[in-house]
This record gives sequence, structure tokens and C-alpha cells, in this order.
Amino acid sequence: MVKKFIIPIILIFTLSSCETTEENNKLIGQILGAGIGALVGYQFGSGIGGALAIAGGTILGGLIGGEIAEMLSEDEQMEFGQVTQDALENKDMGETSNWSSSLDTNTSGEVSVTQSYEIEQKKCKKIKQKVDKDGKTVVKTKSFCRGDDGNWAEVVN
Repeated sequence: MVKKFIIPIILIFTLSSCETTEENNKLIGQILGAGIGALVGYQFGSGIGGALAIAGGTILGGLIGGEIAEMLSEDEQMEFGQVTQDALENKDMGETSNWSSSLDTNTSGEVSVTQSYEIEQKKCKKIKQKVDKDGKTVVKTKSFCRGDDGNWAEVVN
């Protein structure tokens, strides 16, 4: 039953984004990324397992957004979100996680940790996300800090 409502909500967000500014498009892209992540997470379980899959999908979807999310399919967004999560969890400053789409040989990317720091005793990292698709390259720099719940959340500098 929940599936019947998630897809129309995503469509409403998509259609309402046609008349927005660039900043609003970025926010809507992040919301859509989180929503798509939740939808994908919902497909992988029920009960407690389903709730955890939804939470994980939402977190991964929220790691990318805006112009990069627009370039990628839902599956590619999940893959690139996982690479971003890997960089935040396992890479130190100067290290890079590479990604190649499992669906399109003309799509690849990388996530590099450009800075590690602490704010209010919370571990934070600045990353550079780069995606190449069909000859177009998009590069975004974002900062994330680990929240009290253990998940990474984007911070605005």
C-alpha cells in the first residue's frame, strides 16, 4: 500500500521542480535522491528489515543530489551513493573511491576526500564528487559530519 503513495509523491516533486531556482533544484534533487533511496530500500525487506533498508536507502540517496542525481538513473544513484558512503567511512584525506556504472559503460565517477576535520567533537569530511557521463563532467564539493546516530549528514559551510 505504501508503494502506491511513494511514486505519486516523487512525481509531484519532479513536476513541481520545473519552475524553480537553481538552489531549489538542488534541494529538490536531494529530496528526490532520498525518496528514491527510500523506495529502493523498501523493495528489499519487510518489518524491521524493511525499515532498516528504507533508512539505509534514504541515507544513501541523500548523499548525492542536484545536478549529479539528474545525470544518473535510480540504480546508478544508489551505486554512486554507496561509493560516497565508502569514501566517508573508509577513506582519508587525499584518498579516492572510484565508481563505474554497472548499467552504462559511458558513466563513471569518483569521490575524493579533500579534508578531514572536527566540529563540536564530531568527525567531518569534505569530499569532491565527480561524475562523467556521455562526455559531460559534473564536479561538486560537499561537507559531511557524522551525526549522533552514526550516519553522515551534509553540512552547509
